[in-house]
Amino acid sequence: QNLDTNKDSGNISWMVMALNYYETQTGDTQYFSAADKALNFLDGRIDHNSQHETYGSITHSTDLPTARSTEHCHDAYSAFFIRSQQKTDKDPEHLRDIATIVQDYLRKEMWAPSPLSNGAYHDVNVFWVGFNQSGPPSNLGWYTDPQSWGILSLGRLGPAGEEFFKALDWLWFNPYGSTRNQVPYQGSSLDGFATSTGDLALRGNYIWVEGTEGVAAAFYAIGDQQRGDYFHSLMRKVEQPSGGLLFSVSNKNPEDIRWPDNYRLEAVNATAWHYFNEARINPFKPEKKNAVENWELYH
Repeated sequence: QNLDTNKDSGNISWMVMALNYYETQTGDTQYFSAADKALNFLDGRIDHNSQHETYGSITHSTDLPTARSTEHCHDAYSAFFIRSQQKTDKDPEHLRDIATIVQDYLRKEMWAPSPLSNGAYHDVNVFWVGFNQSGPPSNLGWYTDPQSWGILSLGRLGPAGEEFFKALDWLWFNPYGSTRNQVPYQGSSLDGFATSTGDLALRGNYIWVEGTEGVAAAFYAIGDQQRGDYFHSLMRKVEQPSGGLLFSVSNKNPEDIRWPDNYRLEAVNATAWHYFNEARINPFKPEKKNAVENWELYH
């Protein structure tokens, strides 16, 4: 077997997020040093030069060293900010400072309505998908996850009153042709989201289950239970006898399970987001529980 040596900033951030969640829920601090080591690595990928337009952004991966993913920045913000509230060998204030420069990059550069954003369409309430130093200044792709994860990570409003929650209006109301669409499934209809408008145009209508559950989670995060329940309950239709959920469903031949057109196989990511919503968990902002009580549950 070949070892994949690509180091993806999003995956590493999610490992820290998982450790942050575990410590928050259980009170068990034995893995804090692993989280600190991962944050050291991520910090080395963040642009700390305040003269750069990419100040506060994070390199995508080993394979894509010039790309700056908005999703990965949402991940990194959560990883650094929540760890600043947990056990750490680092100065918590330093971790919060790093989280702040990542947050500032997102709200000033990647939030389209920002007057400082280098992107176009300042009247559209979206987070741009990212920045590529070797290509156009900003990637103006219309994507699902930067919107939902932006709410889950940064919150309903930004520190200067930025109305991040309006990204969910863009997803819901489809004013510019968002990623929302419908497909038939087992005699009924599924309503949900594709990864991006470009992918939707290329492949035709399909429902990406992980992304749709992420949108449901974002609606829950802003207190809109009705819309959260709407998408979450629809995704229950693709739950399999094992408890797993399908990766995606398209209006193509149901027997065709080739990736990515109609990937009707169970997927860890779709299943995880479904059960996050079952338990009303926001993995970006874990709520502190009774640590002693949870420690007893886990041991």
